[in-house]
Amino acid sequence: MDRVVDHLLVFKGEGKVDDFPGNYSQYRNWSELKEKEEEEAKKAEESAKALFGAGGNNANMPTSTLTDADFENGNINVLSMLVATGLCPSRGEARRLVQQGGVTIDDVKVASIDESLARERFEGEGVIVRKGKKVFHRVKV
Repeated sequence: MDRVVDHLLVFKGEGKVDDFPGNYSQYRNWSELKEKEEEEAKKAEESAKALFGAGGNNANMPTSTLTDADFENGNINVLSMLVATGLCPSRGEARRLVQQGGVTIDDVKVASIDESLARERFEGEGVIVRKGKKVFHRVKV
């Protein structure tokens, strides 16, 4: 055999030994990367449990605040609300999303593009708007 093979024996404790195919610098870089990935995965799992789990914590949910200028005669159209909160970039996309049944407000599917919401619904905790399956957004006054 002409080439030198780098292998590192890593002692994990409790009699466990792992064979790493590389030198110590490569192992150190790999282990740091693995720790960061595990940390990020844990954070993502916690936030998903909080958001999608039963009785989850809604404190970290993205929130938008509507101003008085957004309301006409104390009401706001569903399409205008979706654009004002940034959930849809245009009224056309908001219209398609509502027509395809992709918007729910407080767990009630929006049936028509002509629906309006009274200002009183947004007071206090506000309403929770769901776009599609996974995008949740709280809207307050």
